[in-house]
Amino acid sequence: MPESASSGGSRFFGLPTTSLGRVSAWLLLAAVVLMVLTSTVLDAVSFSVGNVNIIGMVNFLALLAALVPGAMALIRDRERSWAVWLSTALPAIVLGFEVVSWLVPGE
Repeated sequence: MPESASSGGSRFFGLPTTSLGRVSAWLLLAAVVLMVLTSTVLDAVSFSVGNVNIIGMVNFLALLAALVPGAMALIRDRERSWAVWLSTALPAIVLGFEVVSWLVPGE
């Protein structure tokens, strides 16, 4: 049993206790830092191959890399930390918007 649960505290407000939870939280932090860097520093630079924006694809893959271990920690390891919920919910929302933008023809 995690230490925070045995002391009567809420497991939600603690930091991740499982290795997958910690990996997911760190990957989300790395993805957010990458997004901030690409929107500020690399804004003038555009790397594209055909119709694919390479920087955007790397950002998307970084978010997806945070989603997978976060979901595994929530489901398999029953991790309940706020950081793991955030590192799973935010990429899932972004993934949802991306899927909808691919399915619905834009203008």
